[in-house]
Amino acid sequence: MTGTKPRRVLNLASFNFTGLVEAPELTTQAQSLLREYGVGSCSPPGFYGTSDMHMKVEESLAKFLRKEGAIVYSQGFSTISSVIPAFCKRGDVIVVDSGVNFAIQKGLQLSRSNLYWYDHQDMKSLESLLIHLNHEQARSRKPLTRRFIVTEAVFESDGTISDLPRIVELKNKFKFRLLMDESFSVGTLGRNGRGLSEYYDIDPDHVDMVVGNLATSFATAGGFCASTAEVVKHQRINGLSFVFSAAMPVMMANGTSVALSKLEQEPGLFPALQKNIQILRHVLDPMDTITIPSDPNSPLIHVQIRSNDRFLPRKEQERLLRLIERLALNQGVLLCQSPHLAGIRPELNEGQWAQPSLRIAATSALSEAETRQAADIIRASITSVLNG
Repeated sequence: MTGTKPRRVLNLASFNFTGLVEAPELTTQAQSLLREYGVGSCSPPGFYGTSDMHMKVEESLAKFLRKEGAIVYSQGFSTISSVIPAFCKRGDVIVVDSGVNFAIQKGLQLSRSNLYWYDHQDMKSLESLLIHLNHEQARSRKPLTRRFIVTEAVFESDGTISDLPRIVELKNKFKFRLLMDESFSVGTLGRNGRGLSEYYDIDPDHVDMVVGNLATSFATAGGFCASTAEVVKHQRINGLSFVFSAAMPVMMANGTSVALSKLEQEPGLFPALQKNIQILRHVLDPMDTITIPSDPNSPLIHVQIRSNDRFLPRKEQERLLRLIERLALNQGVLLCQSPHLAGIRPELNEGQWAQPSLRIAATSALSEAETRQAADIIRASITSVLNG
């Protein structure tokens, strides 16, 4: 919206990767279930909040992700911040990538476990830390504690993609469990959108717990955790957000099932998304005034200002990015700056991933022609601001 007159723009700000926000099937089922089930039970799942639709979506998610079971939470943000402390307790060991998102950081805080950070996306740093921890464990001769590696598949902070084959190799070698946030990879990566394990053609059982947000690729709400039946059962009495929050509205639960069916029946959504990602990167990558740390296949594209020979303070970078954002909007493309919340430790605010960035969310909802138009407008806006 500009001034007081609303107008249509090309939306590259929302996490509508698969374009399902506009799917009429989701609206139709929501209207139907609203009349039959109402808005919600206003009760936690363990009392009278669980319906047949909740059980159906959990079964559908487990099948889609090739896991024994799945559990759905009513809020996306609080899902992983509940899953982590449900399994990690005081005295346990968690090895974590320093670029993880804020929801993961809150879960780490709540766990009260011993935290060890490795450099963002640096497998040598991870291996060195695991060797050190194993050496310390052997020297102390204390009983072995629970040990976890926590990371993201596609990092929200910069759009990079984890090196899952190497992480799996290390976690098996040093006897750690792997908990991975797939909020931005499920529905966007892999031949059928099943996430990072399919993207790398790795057995999904190598990832002990898969956690994700249903508001991204499934256009509904809430979150999920997929794992073994035992892990899922444990969360039904130990996942704080699951136990103490009202159950997800039934129309949202069934909406996820409808979205899953649509993704399976329309495999063309994934090639369309990847094609649009390639169009955006083809236009933006050659620009010498910006840096894009995101992986070439990532649906999240972060645009940062290249410093070159001059140092730009953070506030100045944010100001320039706002100008680019505003100029693009005036020409019909909606973008937004990536919100970088302060990390739980000072060193988590200092890496390249924490630098101000303009976040572009690719989507299959736009045609190739619309995506090219958007890419050209973004390029022109960047050139106008940074070369002006």
